[in-house]
Amino acid sequence: MHRLWMLHHHCQRWGSNHFMSVAIFTNSTYDDLVLQIQEVAPGCDLDYLTIQIIPATNIPIANYPINSLRNLAIAGVSTSHFLYADIDFFGNFELYDILHSSSSKHAFSQDPKLAAVIPALAYKRACADE
Repeated sequence: MHRLWMLHHHCQRWGSNHFMSVAIFTNSTYDDLVLQIQEVAPGCDLDYLTIQIIPATNIPIANYPINSLRNLAIAGVSTSHFLYADIDFFGNFELYDILHSSSSKHAFSQDPKLAAVIPALAYKRACADE
């Protein structure tokens, strides 16, 4: 939940009218979570967002269910291909267009084992408080 504000950036970069599947570890109800998303990510079109919840009740933060969240988000995918990214991985603003270009589509259609590697870059934070 403390990273929910990052969803706004994903909608900006991926495109608010392109499908995304998210799994969230929270004690909020689905309806409360939708309200929170509308508040922190007003540019996200909820018609294109699959939202699934893993309840945080009685699960110590040390046992954060990373694999369960990933698998739940993938299970919510309704397309033939998907890009898996953690919430704090911000893709390039042109990433959607690059992956949907004619040359990319042709390459993926020719090889069922073809994978795209999206480089992850980090930057040194200027502030100590995050």
